[in-house]
Amino acid sequence: MNTGIISSRYATALLRYTQETGGGARVCAQVRRLLEHPEQNPGPLEPELERFVRLLVSKGRMEDVRFMFRSFLTMYYRSKGILVARLTTVVASEELERKLRTMLEKKFGSEVLIETSVDPGLIGGFTLEVGDYLLDASVRRQIETIYSLAPERVLYINTFSKILAPSMRTGFLVLPEDLLGTYREKLGFYTCTVPVFDQLVLAEFIAQGHLERYINRRKRKLTKK
Repeated sequence: MNTGIISSRYATALLRYTQETGGGARVCAQVRRLLEHPEQNPGPLEPELERFVRLLVSKGRMEDVRFMFRSFLTMYYRSKGILVARLTTVVASEELERKLRTMLEKKFGSEVLIETSVDPGLIGGFTLEVGDYLLDASVRRQIETIYSLAPERVLYINTFSKILAPSMRTGFLVLPEDLLGTYREKLGFYTCTVPVFDQLVLAEFIAQGHLERYINRRKRKLTKK
């Protein structure tokens, strides 16, 4: 039988059970923690959840438990009239979360629960998803939009002081090959103030893949936060 159908049936059973016991809020909170932090010890399970897990073990269904938990959360929120919004930012921001929650509750006229995640790949800004409603206010999206209009005319400027360390006062420019001649003609006379040794070390750092690995480590660390 389809995993989705099975998960939905078990999730429905858990929802009805918590409605009978009045423990829906407790079970919901613990299920959220289990999904968000699977590496952590959850401590004693809520009685309803403990009984549910024992049922899954006896039926050999533990491999689908994450699907069931997600289905349960969706059903529980729907039964309470709670809208779930998914907010993704470069760094966590309680102030932004509060402002968006106020805006959404006013717009939809119901309680809003915001689930947050971190994605440094957005560069800046945020994305917000509520059902079929999607707001992409990220810098990455803005860059992609501009680039799609005229990819042969878009330049990307940044600095390693934002990527590696504030003390590294080295910037860089990425431009289409067709514009390289124009750049050299118009701006090639500028003298670079970054020491040659620093440039060579940085170039080797990038060539050996250390920069990419560093960025990936930072992404993983920020995502866990």
